This record gives sequence, C-alpha cells and structure tokens, in this order.
Amino acid sequence: MVNFYCESCECFHAVEIEEMKQDDLNGDDIWGDIVCSVCHLVIATVIVDKPGKYEFVLKKDGDL
Repeated sequence: MVNFYCESCECFHAVEIEEMKQDDLNGDDIWGDIVCSVCHLVIATVIVDKPGKYEFVLKKDGDL
C-alpha cells in the first residue's frame, strides 16, 4: 500500500487509482487519476499513450 501526502487532509493517506479511460476531450491519450482515498482530491493524473503496454484494459467512458 502506498501513502501520499494529501494537501487537503494535511496528512498521509492511501490513494486510489481510478480506472484508465479514454474520452473525446483528450484525443488518443488514455488516462486515470490518482486520488486521496479519504477526500478524493486528485493528487496526480497518469497518461499512457500506448494501450496494452502497461497491462490495463481500455474502457471508454460509459462502458460497464
């Protein structure tokens, strides 16, 4: 488990990594946010430009 300092909570908490996704606003980029597990502040956004290279499954917004 990785803990990050959350500026909103002013302490260290575990983080959640959102499901990687692709949408029309970001072109071909595939992205997901790393968020605080307590207040859900976005700590960082991860962008991947080569699907399959990092062992994730691409799902478009709205797919279940």
